[in-house]
Amino acid sequence: MAYYVLIIMLVLEHVKPYHPILHHKQRWFVNFLLFFFSTGFIWLGKVFVTAYIAPLWQLNYTLALLIAQFVMLDVYHYAVHRLFHHYKILWATHVVHHSDIEVDVTTEYRHHPFEVVLNFTLFAIFSWAFAIQTELIALYATCAVSLSIWHHSNFLLPRVLDQVLANVIITPRLHHLHHVSQRRLTDSNYGMIFSIWDRLFNTFSDEQMPTQHDYGLNYFNKPDQINILFVLKQPVKYLRQHNKHRNRLSKKIDSV
Repeated sequence: MAYYVLIIMLVLEHVKPYHPILHHKQRWFVNFLLFFFSTGFIWLGKVFVTAYIAPLWQLNYTLALLIAQFVMLDVYHYAVHRLFHHYKILWATHVVHHSDIEVDVTTEYRHHPFEVVLNFTLFAIFSWAFAIQTELIALYATCAVSLSIWHHSNFLLPRVLDQVLANVIITPRLHHLHHVSQRRLTDSNYGMIFSIWDRLFNTFSDEQMPTQHDYGLNYFNKPDQINILFVLKQPVKYLRQHNKHRNRLSKKIDSV
């Protein structure tokens, strides 16, 4: 299903783009290359989890329990996404996703291998700890990935329809705000499916999109940095820059 959504959104954002995309070739090559790695790793991981981890729990699943677990999965993704923005070591792996200087459907697939491995490991532990049924994980993943492709697409809904849907789910406009370079917007709208978690935990933003679509980060934002080798080095480069800034700040404080 997710691949059908991908094709549909590719067509829609080509027919009626929200903003012009200037770096198709370089970005798409990097983003899809990262996607192919992620797909291979996650496929192998699912085989392992299904064969060895899932059988360790045997529960009598009821409809109420399945609904509760579906909601738990969405809360989990909100919480983990927020943690990846809060802690520097986690953010270092997540910068690759946010360093995309333009946003379209391929941005959904732009994740560093470190982040993919870490996310999958955390999710496997969570799923095992709460005995979440593998079929339910597949259902949630299908819904979440399909919506995430839609979130990143360069095709936004009419404002009125968007506002109605935003009362329940994360919409493309809300998620595009999450990719704006302004820190207060980057640290908002963490939800995967439902928007209620952002509202409950005071991370919801419903602003108008800035007239200048300044996507990405205030660092790693140059067009000549759109190459796979530079992108793969971004976590290390970010940590080095962060440590240099921290050391300079410490020296200034000591000199006062």
